[in-house]
Amino acid sequence: MASTTLAGTSVPVKSPAFEATLGTEFVKLIVGPRRKEFAVHKKLICDSCDYFRKAFCGPFKEAGEGIIYLIEDSADAMGLFVEWLYRGKIYSGRTHAHFNTLIKLYLLTEKWCLYELGNTVIDNITSLLWFAGDLQFEYCYLHPDVVNHIWNETGEKSPFRRLCIEQLVWDYWEGDKFNITPNKDTLSQIWKICRNHHDFFCEFFAY
Repeated sequence: MASTTLAGTSVPVKSPAFEATLGTEFVKLIVGPRRKEFAVHKKLICDSCDYFRKAFCGPFKEAGEGIIYLIEDSADAMGLFVEWLYRGKIYSGRTHAHFNTLIKLYLLTEKWCLYELGNTVIDNITSLLWFAGDLQFEYCYLHPDVVNHIWNETGEKSPFRRLCIEQLVWDYWEGDKFNITPNKDTLSQIWKICRNHHDFFCEFFAY
């Protein structure tokens, strides 16, 4: 596209400023068992995450094809990640599905070493847990199966593990009783996690 000067000479119009940030090249992310496709600016995703920079700019077939397959990951979580890439924030919903998606997204941030986004996700999860506690909503309760999965997918020093411990202690504590030993039903729920994760057992009862 060109503009015209007073003398009638055509001059090129400079590219929009956003091209310096986003670039003009796209890559594709094929995510989940249903292979949902996300097209994102290569420069944006590579500048934001070393995991994708190595994939798309290294000596791998992803770099040549401009496509990466993440079949075992969550398409919903990837949708939130792409939203964060372009908007710098993530959608905040109050449903069970959204809560689970946030958990999946956080696990991806540990996998990708994307700590800035991880902190944002933790803040969102914390807000939902406190909101649910105030209103006694069940949509963001940390079920034992979910906690087991979190322990399997996170590192020993993960802040998400600490958040889980704090929340479960709060959930299971009976504030009107002096006896701090959990009741039979609570112990049964805790055991579903402790039997697989000795470190959870130690952290929970030492809290």
